[in-house]
Amino acid sequence: MLKPSALLSWLIPCCATSSSDPSTLKALLDKNNIGILSAACCDTTAGPKDEALKASVRQAMENTGDRRAVVVETITSAQQHMRALEAQADLGQKLLIQNVVTLFQANGLSIFPLLIINGRIAFYGGVPTLALIEQRLQRQPMKVLES
Repeated sequence: MLKPSALLSWLIPCCATSSSDPSTLKALLDKNNIGILSAACCDTTAGPKDEALKASVRQAMENTGDRRAVVVETITSAQQHMRALEAQADLGQKLLIQNVVTLFQANGLSIFPLLIINGRIAFYGGVPTLALIEQRLQRQPMKVLES
């Protein structure tokens, strides 16, 4: 498996640099948080979709009583800080990064915004219905089978 920083370097090398810190990326990858990965750094039309997704996620969380943190990060910032967090990423986080890269390579910027729930890609490329978000919020994360 490639290193996460090598995978992310495929994403958006053209975007401007970001000023956020590595702790935001760490929080985005944390399976106990809900994450939104945005392309607003690279696509001026991304803002309205990002805002609609944030509003839908907030409403779904209110409806389901979910109290987790919601972390929003741009792909540029994620790429910038990946090397600093590479050694701390667990297998699930590395797989999440690999899945994002694979989707991006196949579909480009159309995969954003991307919603991460329970450390997995829940939705990408648009804003799902409130019912679908609520359903994913209530679904328990898959457990790793012990050998």
